Amino acid sequence: MELNSTRFISIISLLSLSFLSGCKSTETIEVKNGFISNYKQMENIDREDGTIQQRWVSRKLTRKIKPLQPQSFFIKPVIYYPNLTVNDQFNQKSANMFKTYFDTQLKTVVAKHFPISTTMGPGVFVLEPAITSMRISLEDLSPLEVLPFKAVISGINYAIGGRDRDVEVRLESKIKNGANNDILVTSVLRGDALQLENDTEKLDKTHVKALLDSWVKQWDQDLAKYKANIESK
Repeated sequence: MELNSTRFISIISLLSLSFLSGCKSTETIEVKNGFISNYKQMENIDREDGTIQQRWVSRKLTRKIKPLQPQSFFIKPVIYYPNLTVNDQFNQKSANMFKTYFDTQLKTVVAKHFPISTTMGPGVFVLEPAITSMRISLEDLSPLEVLPFKAVISGINYAIGGRDRDVEVRLESKIKNGANNDILVTSVLRGDALQLENDTEKLDKTHVKALLDSWVKQWDQDLAKYKANIESK
């Protein structure tokens, strides 16, 4: 007796769904991709807005005797690391839009507290930001897709394409000493953007703006505290 191909796919999809439902997990998947050289030394930071952050700060900034202090900041453009792979829900136009928006907002907030330098050198702190993951997963199910890296496409995705998609964004950054390229601060931020309604809705600025703005606001608060601290010494 031969199975009809459509019926066979339906059976496999149902079995797969049952398996995924039994393996439901709310844990955040770690993506250690090498943009930051040492993730183990980073500490978890509790944020009031629910953002997940890990951070490491060099003792060169916190020591009591002659801590390093910036005269200005050189801000490198945001990059997608290690590379950008687009698909039907995340296209090149959206990727460029996110990058341009975040570049502009980041420079604006840093300029409120420190001069912006056009060159790197002594007295200049170099900020290097990178979007290292935009993870799209089925609501209440295990992740099926990882963006901007290659998406996992399966019969399950096809069978339940109407379910909402959660979107998690990961931003990693490094601050370096412009005089010798020493790393002074590393940070990883993870947060949830607005959901996609299904597997055809496009990811655009409206989904991620509030999340990116919350990170910029956080930078604003951190820089204000840092500047007040060094000016009080």
